[in-house]
Amino acid sequence: MNWNEIIITSIKSFHHWPIAIVIIIYILRQPIGKLIEQLAELKIKCGDFSAEMKKFEEKAKDIMPPKEKVEEIKKEITYSPVTEIISTWSDVENACKKILEVNGKNIPLTFRAIGSRLKSFNLIDDQHGRMLDNLRQLRNIAVRGRSDTIDSDDAAKFIGLAEILINHIDDKIKEKTSKR
Repeated sequence: MNWNEIIITSIKSFHHWPIAIVIIIYILRQPIGKLIEQLAELKIKCGDFSAEMKKFEEKAKDIMPPKEKVEEIKKEITYSPVTEIISTWSDVENACKKILEVNGKNIPLTFRAIGSRLKSFNLIDDQHGRMLDNLRQLRNIAVRGRSDTIDSDDAAKFIGLAEILINHIDDKIKEKTSKR
């Protein structure tokens, strides 16, 4: 077969591709529809950080850091809000692991399991357990969601809440170690 024949055969076969694609799409229409729905749900789950922070603020007005503290934290933010949230979350994880360790409990591999274990062993109260869950969800949105929905004000609120939680956990650790 020479080059001319290859080119002519290729051109002729290109006429069949649109028909083949239409048939494939028709056959796979239900799985493709489900995939599109899942992608839409993923976008919803990733959510808008600011909107989720506002929801959390409404539910937890009594534990939110004071506005003055939020303003002070905002001045200290030197990196992107997402970077600051990730860094702060690392401190939360470390505090949670430390309280489990101090209490002689095994430290699971996933953070969701760490949070569950803290609550099941009553190492943190319900209010701080809900705070931990909400901070984890906000962190997930920050990491997986749209970073354009996070401003320094929201990051400062996140950091302020995380500091409150870390201080609570540190107090529990001090209580435990002072009893020894």
